[in-house]
Amino acid sequence: MGHSTVAGQLTAGRKEHSMEEDRDRIISKLLDVFGKASASIDSGSKGSSAAGDVAEITNRVREMISDAVAPEVTEKYEIIYYGANYVHPGFLAFWICVQSDRERDRLRSNRGLMNKLRQTLVDADYPEDGRDDVDIGFESQETVNRESGGDWYKHFK
Repeated sequence: MGHSTVAGQLTAGRKEHSMEEDRDRIISKLLDVFGKASASIDSGSKGSSAAGDVAEITNRVREMISDAVAPEVTEKYEIIYYGANYVHPGFLAFWICVQSDRERDRLRSNRGLMNKLRQTLVDADYPEDGRDDVDIGFESQETVNRESGGDWYKHFK
């Protein structure tokens, strides 16, 4: 199965909000809190030159994570990220969002995959002072439906 570029396509069962709507709400909240944000699915915020560099590297990491996940995942997925890594490079979280708990758990327990995902930060030349603090996690639509009424924004809040 391949990577879906439309966040709203990641659904399983009843949903109240699409991932795209929730992503936009998360970004909006970050903008309210920080005034600008490095949070996106496809492109980071462009601010100062340093923020632009971090945004470019962050996008490269997202693409590399997607490339590493693609041969391992068996269902539609999205790679999302959010944070304030223009403030400090460690203020960043990547989520590999899949449809089922079973797939999430299978990917989460794959140590080789997790090592590849952590290595993307090195390979993309992500700032060293934040690498160890960047979160890379897995979540499923099933869990979001069950725990947060299908609302990804509420779930990540």
